[in-house]
Amino acid sequence: MDGFEFIRKIRKLPELQLLPILAESASVLENASDGMSCCNAFFSKPIHAEELLELLREHLGLIWVYKEQG
Repeated sequence: MDGFEFIRKIRKLPELQLLPILAESASVLENASDGMSCCNAFFSKPIHAEELLELLREHLGLIWVYKEQG
């Protein structure tokens, strides 16, 4: 079972259907059509912190609080 098949099985469970799932892969183009149908977001390696943080904010409804420097 690959990761996408596992995600499809999770999506069939009523209590987990709304769970945000973000997938990461080194080969986005190869898996994009298969993965995008079962994931809320898909990003590629190398992971860029800003992109990951934005996806987490968007899909988890987070509000980032920054500490002022000084």
